[in-house]
Parts: sequence; C-alpha cells; structure tokens
Amino acid sequence: MDFTTNFDWEVNLTDASNRWSAAAKFEQKWIVEAEESLLGELFDLIHPTYWQYVHRECLELDGMYQKYNDQKLGLIFLAIAVVFEFLYLPVVFVMLKPEFIQHSCYKIMLAMGVIDLVTLIVNGVIPALWYGYSALSVLLGLNRVLQFSTPKLAEQLFDKHRVYFWLGIPIFYMVMTLLKTHPCQFNPILAAYFFDINIFKPMEANTLHITNNVGLTGCVLVLNGSLCYIPYRFSSKRSMSMTNQQKVIIIQCVLICAITGTMSGMYCFMQLVSMPPIFGSISTIMWQLTNGTPALVYLIVNKSIRNAVLKGFGMIDDQHARIYCCGAARVHTTEAPGTSSSAGKYIQADNNSK
Repeated sequence: MDFTTNFDWEVNLTDASNRWSAAAKFEQKWIVEAEESLLGELFDLIHPTYWQYVHRECLELDGMYQKYNDQKLGLIFLAIAVVFEFLYLPVVFVMLKPEFIQHSCYKIMLAMGVIDLVTLIVNGVIPALWYGYSALSVLLGLNRVLQFSTPKLAEQLFDKHRVYFWLGIPIFYMVMTLLKTHPCQFNPILAAYFFDINIFKPMEANTLHITNNVGLTGCVLVLNGSLCYIPYRFSSKRSMSMTNQQKVIIIQCVLICAITGTMSGMYCFMQLVSMPPIFGSISTIMWQLTNGTPALVYLIVNKSIRNAVLKGFGMIDDQHARIYCCGAARVHTTEAPGTSSSAGKYIQADNNSK
C-alpha cells in the first residue's frame, strides 16, 4: 500500500468530472466528512498520508463496492454481535465485584472482556484492539500455566497490584500499534476486513499484522500444550491428583486461546492469498466468535461467574451463589503409608470454575 504518493483528489475529481460515476462522487463526499470530523483530524495527525490513499483508491474503484449489498449477511453479523453483547455485559459487571477482581486472573479476564465488548461494536474500526487482545490472550495463558505448574512463582509475579504491571504491557503494545499501523477496512465483496481498500490490486503484506498473528498462534500452541500436559503430569504422580474443577479451568483457557489462535491464522492467511468470498464471511464470524465465545465459556464452565450472574438477575439466592476464589483451589495429596506428612495438604492452584 503506497501512502507516500502525492495525490490531489480534488483536482482529479474536477478535471475528469465526466469520468467518475455518481457513486464515486458520493463516496468522496462522505470521505471528506469523515476526514474533517474530530476523529478524522486526530487520525490525520497519526497517519498524515492515509486520507490521500483512501481518496485515490476509492476513485479508482469508481463506486464499485456500492453495488454489493448483502443485507442477510449483514443481519447475521449484527445478530451475533448483539447476542454476545447481552451475554457479556453481566459477566463483565460480575468480574468487577471485590470477590472476583481481587484475583489476578479476573483482572486479566476483565481487561479482555472490555476489549471484547468494544470490538463487537466496532469490529475492524479500531484494529489496535486486536493487537491488545492478542497480547492479553497470551498473558492469560501464561498466568494459568504458572498458577498450575509453579504457584509460588505465579504469586510473586501476579499477586495483588503486580498484575497491573503485566496488564500495562499489552496496553502499551496496543497504543504503539495504533500509532504504527493503518486500519483495515470492511470489503463488501468478500465480507471481511482487509488492509488493502482495492482488492483487485496485488495485496501487500502488513508486516506488523503478520508478525502479531504468527506470534500469537505460536504462543497459543505452546501455552495450550503446556496446559494439556499438566493433567498428565498430575496423573503420573500417585501422591497428587487434580480435581474435576481444575480440569475444567484448563478446558476454559484452552478453548478461549484455541479460538483466538485459529482466527488469527485465518485472517493472516486471507490477507496474503486470494480466497473465495465464503472464506471471508467465515473469517468475520470467527472474529466475532473470538470476542464473544469467552462469555459463553465463562457462563457454562465457570460456576463462580455463572452463580453471580444468576444471583444478579434474582434467579438464585445467596445460599447457592457460592464464590470460588481464583487462587484457593485445592489439589489433594494422598498420604503414603509410613510417611510423616499429614493428609489434607494442598498445593495452590486455580479454582475459578469450581
């Protein structure tokens, strides 16, 4: 994508006014209004040549994209977003409660939840949110692996206010990508988001996007592999066993990370290789599922959040709305004959879905 070429779209549009269609002129009008808005002027400070690129590419397309209007597919995208918004909102409010937010894992999940809610509304308008979400997904996976494998180290790194330092890294990364990369645009022909406005030209790679998605996929594979190995490690030791609740926690994290990793790979592949339109539609739905599925996972798998949400809607009473703390899970040890260790000792692990 060449943003550096000086292009006077106003002169071009005036000198060849008979060449451009009414649709192209209409697009230029709306681009100007967006450019002159407060957000448009702010964006121009960050990416000063981007608006010229938009004018040039849209004139070359001559209003072609306005011919493609799939209202049924648009309603599907809208319905998915609305459903997940309604499911996610009570979950986010529950995470703000003191009994949840005091634990590092819920702080990370809350940050991911806020980005999920915003992304479901402005999917693709603010692409930097995806970079921040990618980093938070890796951070959550790392937090879970350490909580199960080396709980003392996890406590030293994430306990209390230390977790805010780790949360600051994805936020800093997100801000930097906002300043360094240009946005992607929704393409009505392929029903997906692309960094190239004109898909009929050879598509150019967005290096930062590819690096982010490939790195995310690699981290997800490593972290998920580590999480899947933990139950095997426990089962191989006779003196230790995992509870069903802790196994569920692993499933919860693996599901969220796996969906995120799959979607990142699909979007990265789609930016470089021409694919049929159905692939674009599936990729967009996968993006929505990436941001919406955690709400379903929390409500189905995480009993603590589910009970708190049901209590908030008055569907259960205090007696049944038991909270299971994130760092208070118990992995029972079995006393071996002839040993001096007492039964009932525990090692610290996660139990946010007991």
